[in-house]
Amino acid sequence: MNGGTFQASGGTGTGILIVNGNVSVAGGSFDVAQGGAGTVRVLGNFVQTAGTVAQTNTSGLLDFSGTVAQNLTVMSGAHGTNAVNVRVNNAAGVNLTADMSIRNLTVTNGTVTGSGVLSYGASSVLTYNSTTGAQTISAKEFPATNGPASLTINNTAASPNNTVTLNAAR
Repeated sequence: MNGGTFQASGGTGTGILIVNGNVSVAGGSFDVAQGGAGTVRVLGNFVQTAGTVAQTNTSGLLDFSGTVAQNLTVMSGAHGTNAVNVRVNNAAGVNLTADMSIRNLTVTNGTVTGSGVLSYGASSVLTYNSTTGAQTISAKEFPATNGPASLTINNTAASPNNTVTLNAAR
């Protein structure tokens, strides 16, 4: 996208837009969930080099569900404060290449790595909800400063793989 406005919308339902490749925001405005609880499921990389990335509806979701490691690059300050709900559902993980203010993060499968730093808002939630195995919370997902207001653990994998391990005191 090089200009104009892109608005994903679930309408009155929970629509899912699946992008089989990369998303490139090089100008204009990209709204993850303009109206309704829409989901933009990215199977490639998400890279913002210009323009804005936002989420008008607080129930929307930017979902990373690829099969190889995915890059998430946003421009600092050009995606709003606590702008986007993100879900990581990729065993190979998501590489955060720039700092990002986030509304909520859900880790279903995989981890967040990279040089970027997540900053959560005052009411943000970090959720771990694997159905397939044990999870370990990374410092990238749960930073010591500007971390989430709450932590939800709902790992429903079969015992003994239904654990979530915290990497450090918080």
